[in-house]
Amino acid sequence: MRRGCRFIDSGIGMTQETMVRAFDPLFTTKGKGLGGISLPMVKRFAEETGGSVDLESTFGSGTTVILRLPAMQDRQDYLQDDRSVR
Repeated sequence: MRRGCRFIDSGIGMTQETMVRAFDPLFTTKGKGLGGISLPMVKRFAEETGGSVDLESTFGSGTTVILRLPAMQDRQDYLQDDRSVR
C-alpha cells in the first residue's frame, strides 16, 4: 500500500514543455544560478524506496507535486531490514 502527500504551490504553474523536463537534472526556468536539483532528487528518492512522484500543473494555476511512498506494514520487518544494511 502506498500513501501519498500533496505539495501545492500557488505560483504561475508550468507549461507542458516545462513539465516534460521538470525531472531532468539541472533543468531550470530561472535566468541565473543553479537550479533543477530538487525535483530530480525527490524522484530518485521515491523510486529507490518503491514509491513514485507525479506532477499536476496548469500554467497560470500553480503546481501540485504528489509523492507516494510505501507504507510500513510491520515495525519488526523494518527493524530487521535496518540491521541487514549495516
